[in-house]
Amino acid sequence: MAASLESEIYNEVRKLRKKLRQIENLQRLDRELTEEEEVKVSKKLPIRLQLQDLLSQIPEEDIPLHSRAASSSAVNSATYSTAESSVSWSTADSSTISSPDTVTAISPASARTDTESGKGVGGGAEVKEDEERENEKVTTDMKPSEINDRDNMKRKSDSQNIPNETISESQRAQTVPKKKSKKAAHKEHDEKVFKLQKAWRQSEFVVSCLEGHNDLVISVALEKDWLLSGSRDTTMKLWEGSTGRELYSFGGHTDSVTAVLFIPKEDCADLAGQYELAEDDRLLVSGSMDCAVRLWSLKTGCMVKSIYTYNPVTCMTYCTPGRLLVTGSSGGKVELWSLATGENICSLVAFDEATTCLRMDDDKIYSASADGFIKIFTIKDGKLSLLFESEDVKGVNGEDLLLRHIRSLSTSKDTIYYGDDGSNLKVLSWKQGIVHKLKNHVCEFGSTDAVAVLEDQVLLTAGFDLDNGCGYFNVRSLPEEQYLSTVSSADTGRMMCLQCTRLPHGAVRVATGGTELKIWEQVKTGMKISSPLPVNGAIVTSHYNPKYTSSPQNSDIDSDTETDDEGSTGLWARFTGSSGRAGTRGQPHRESDTEEDLDQPRRWCRLL
Repeated sequence: MAASLESEIYNEVRKLRKKLRQIENLQRLDRELTEEEEVKVSKKLPIRLQLQDLLSQIPEEDIPLHSRAASSSAVNSATYSTAESSVSWSTADSSTISSPDTVTAISPASARTDTESGKGVGGGAEVKEDEERENEKVTTDMKPSEINDRDNMKRKSDSQNIPNETISESQRAQTVPKKKSKKAAHKEHDEKVFKLQKAWRQSEFVVSCLEGHNDLVISVALEKDWLLSGSRDTTMKLWEGSTGRELYSFGGHTDSVTAVLFIPKEDCADLAGQYELAEDDRLLVSGSMDCAVRLWSLKTGCMVKSIYTYNPVTCMTYCTPGRLLVTGSSGGKVELWSLATGENICSLVAFDEATTCLRMDDDKIYSASADGFIKIFTIKDGKLSLLFESEDVKGVNGEDLLLRHIRSLSTSKDTIYYGDDGSNLKVLSWKQGIVHKLKNHVCEFGSTDAVAVLEDQVLLTAGFDLDNGCGYFNVRSLPEEQYLSTVSSADTGRMMCLQCTRLPHGAVRVATGGTELKIWEQVKTGMKISSPLPVNGAIVTSHYNPKYTSSPQNSDIDSDTETDDEGSTGLWARFTGSSGRAGTRGQPHRESDTEEDLDQPRRWCRLL
């Protein structure tokens, strides 16, 4: 292919991807589309077919694995995933399998063989050289903080290996027990990662599509065998996870249900007493754009209490101390509510644009916004106290960050994992004020709409392939952040929310919402798949894509505000005001709206 023709094709591919991105963003707007917008959306399929035709002229190795499979209509979802897995895993050579993400993932069996043969046990020049080469190879896959930790461990180990004759009796008495040697620590790390790789690569999932909602599913919650879902169709539904059976449909909201959650069991008894419910009743909460939070009884399916919030609720989390509900609003507020009385405990305008994410972890409230900022609060004397704000965070090389609409957030210890309208997952070490990136899409266009952490060991991030409309989620180990696998099926669209839980027998259950509501239940090694499959069920196999182990590239820096071929500005930016922009210092959080704030475009609720 001539270089000029290849360049022309790539430019056309980029234009079509921009159009698809605008259409996808239009379809997720929580309002009726105009006639002009409906015309644009109607062009989605022809644009995607044109894009697929152009991609067929590009070398196959430049196309994501899930793109190749999903573009073929001759395979069903189960066959698609299994065949895809065999291509991406069994045909990979040894250099692929030990690429940067698996450089330290050594089979325990091979590690034992090395020990038995004498390697790494005694001294000698050969052993020392082998260890130096191993350390050099491991260092190439380590983050700066990990290298510092390793070097500190080495210095401590060296200081403890002083000959006995140079240590006095008093010093020997004060000597602390030796920590694990560097090699033992590496071996323990290798075994852990190896187990995770074995569990997630080529892992089978039984996928069930739950039918009942008639619009986008934008919030899910998991507990035991229950799945809770909130939708743009104004309903919240409770499902039985093992069967996919709908148990309850909770109606009453007049606008999109944007957030759902289970009240922890230990707090339900006291709250149930407040509302004259059975002590063993479970309580559910829904938040909506209709400016209401509703408390529901699981036993009766009835609403227990409705709290008017005066602002559309965009996100929600629960704070056990004080039994408080934390809500975020389209006006940038973070608020505390007493579920026992319905009283507003604290109201704070934290952001200039909508609050998009809330998460409670230990005693901290993590919040994020459509203007690209993150803030951490604690609760002191019933008030929100600011602990951290991300105004001055930098990249690993000290560079400024491009602020984009933050769509998802999760935490693990002191690390924040968040997704925005860029193609990479962002990782914020908030105590150091440093952000690094993990590859979550293989092309320059994409957004990470959902992030979930399982037991501080596994990180799941939703992705979306614009080329074929295929949704997927990537799996990484924690805290190593090493890519393990990708899980997808050919008939899955964009995933806008995601939650996961560990089942009693050890397997993982994942719930995803978006264009469809699905349960992905991992088949634990040695277990047989139940037959027959659930209604609308299929079997898929996770696959390994080495492209996700490469260094992340910067996302496309052109915002949707640039003019398209039809002469109109980007629709997503026009209607949400959330285009990407260079980092700017945000305004201090404030207690109430000012007159200037009231002039800003914002969604308001009417008190009926």
